[in-house]
Amino acid sequence: MGPKRARKKRRSDEFFTRTKLLYVGYKVRQDKAEAYRLEKEKAIKAKKRPPKSLPPFDKADSFFKREAYALLREYSDSEGRAIIKSVVRIYADEPRYPSYTENRFYWGLVAIDSGEGILSKQKLSKIAKQLLYADHNGIAPQLLIGFLYQIGGSDHIHKQLSKNYRDPSLNLAAAAVS
Repeated sequence: MGPKRARKKRRSDEFFTRTKLLYVGYKVRQDKAEAYRLEKEKAIKAKKRPPKSLPPFDKADSFFKREAYALLREYSDSEGRAIIKSVVRIYADEPRYPSYTENRFYWGLVAIDSGEGILSKQKLSKIAKQLLYADHNGIAPQLLIGFLYQIGGSDHIHKQLSKNYRDPSLNLAAAAVS
C-alpha cells in the first residue's frame, strides 16, 4: 500500500472512530437530559425548587451539531470529500438533492448518521442548512451554538442561504480577532 492510500485509509478509519465518539457523547448528553427531567418531576411533586437545566451549549443536539460541524470542516479537502462520498454511497442512500457541492454538510451528516439512523430527513436538512450558513459566515465550531441562537430560526437561515448572504457584523468581528 502506497503512502497516499495509507493516509486515506487512516483518515477514513479516523472518520468512523470520531463518528462513533460523536454518538457516544450525544447519548451521554441525552441520558443527562433524561436524568434532569426525572429530577425536575420529583422536585415539582415535592414542591421544591427544580434544578437548573443544562445550558444550550451542553444539550445533546447542540453537542451533536458542534462536533459534526468540526468534523465535517476538517474533511472539506478533496481527500475528505472522497471519504464522505464513499461512505454515503456504501452505507446509505445517496441523496438526489442537494448535491455535494450545494451542501457538503448534508452529505456529511448522511455519512455520520449512516450507521445510527437517528436523524429524520427533516432534522438532517435543518441541521445541514444551519451548518452551511455558519460555515458561510466563518463561524468556529466552539461558537456555533451561540451563533445559531442569535441569528434566528430555520426560516431566517433558509432566506439568507438563498440570497448567499453573509452577515457584515461578522466581518468586523473577524477583523478584530486577526
